[in-house]
Amino acid sequence: MTIVGDGGTLKEVPERSPAAGSSAERPSPDGSPVGQEPDGYPPEESVLPGRPGSDSAGARQYRSRSERRTYRRAVRRRKLRRRIGIVFAGTVIVVAVVVALFLLLGGPEMEEVVATTVPVGNPDPDALLVIEQDGAIPVMLLFHPREATGVVLAMPGLTLLKTSEGFKTLAELQLVGQEETLQTALAEALQVQIGAPATVEWAALLEAAERSEIAGPAPETLSGDAGEALRVGRLVLALVGAGAGSEGAQVWAGVPLGGDAEGFREALGASGREVGAGGWDAAELTGRLVEGTGFQYLEPDVQMARALLTGTTEATGISLQVLNGSGEVGIAQEVGALLGQLGYTMLPAGNAPGFPDVEQTRIETSPDAVAHARQVRALLGGGLLDEEPSLESGQVVVILGKDYVLPATTSTGPVDEEAP
Repeated sequence: MTIVGDGGTLKEVPERSPAAGSSAERPSPDGSPVGQEPDGYPPEESVLPGRPGSDSAGARQYRSRSERRTYRRAVRRRKLRRRIGIVFAGTVIVVAVVVALFLLLGGPEMEEVVATTVPVGNPDPDALLVIEQDGAIPVMLLFHPREATGVVLAMPGLTLLKTSEGFKTLAELQLVGQEETLQTALAEALQVQIGAPATVEWAALLEAAERSEIAGPAPETLSGDAGEALRVGRLVLALVGAGAGSEGAQVWAGVPLGGDAEGFREALGASGREVGAGGWDAAELTGRLVEGTGFQYLEPDVQMARALLTGTTEATGISLQVLNGSGEVGIAQEVGALLGQLGYTMLPAGNAPGFPDVEQTRIETSPDAVAHARQVRALLGGGLLDEEPSLESGQVVVILGKDYVLPATTSTGPVDEEAP
């Protein structure tokens, strides 16, 4: 106890310990008196672990520092979670806005990036007829409709196509039973949809043609001679036309077909009326015949075949005349029928000046039809191109010489290479 006075008055003041006095007057780091804990701190009665019942000033200070650190860490974690939540919410909002704009405005036009090998407007597959003879396959016929018209593409069996297993001929694929591979390879090469093939013996077709009184230059035995596939195509096309009406219904009913016979007959039923009305033509797959020791195959002109099937050649206003200068019987008519598939206006065939002693094939053209004359020369497989100003506008004249060979059997002669 201490006695103090101020001018005659004495007063007793109780003594306090230094620790208590300093603790009561010194503020805590957050601005509150030591006796008042910050919000969220545990009450003063809590004690340190391992020191039960301790209430000394040092224990309380140690406890306060530890709890403040824990509190600050908790605050930092809450702030971090809050920031992450804000960023995540913003990202979700941006994505939602982009999706909404995409749905409202629309994406890119799929027609600009999607390609198809099946022509639009022809959902039904083309019919494929395999001609067999003595265990061999000399010719295949593809029936391709075009609205009210169509074309029968005659393909030699030795036509070479690229498959997933390498290069193989049409005949080879059919003979080893790889019909699905045959369909796929033809569809990719010609860009058409092809159904399962039907098969028929050549002798059976000849008998059906005889019963229907169909006359034609088709041979009794197929040997792969020049223009043979085209003659087969014309004969079968005539049979299809003869079987289109009610009286000709028995024409194909009496023909023994193998393979997908039902599918082939259905295809003929769908297009037979147009064939009978003369809306269909026959064409031959042309190309380069390669021969070597023990092998032979035809490298097809795929671009020309596609043009024949789709009828997309630009030949408007072009007239074409084929003249025979070599003396070979019927060659001008054969070539004229082939070139007519390109859409040219065909003038009557005839004999060329100098017949039958013209040695070299020539293609005479008016100045404005040079591009079409080049196309004719490419299809023929050769010929001397001669621009003739005296010809009428849009006119092309083909003079067949003794050097000309029909495109289906254009040969490079024996070559020193291995079979594919």
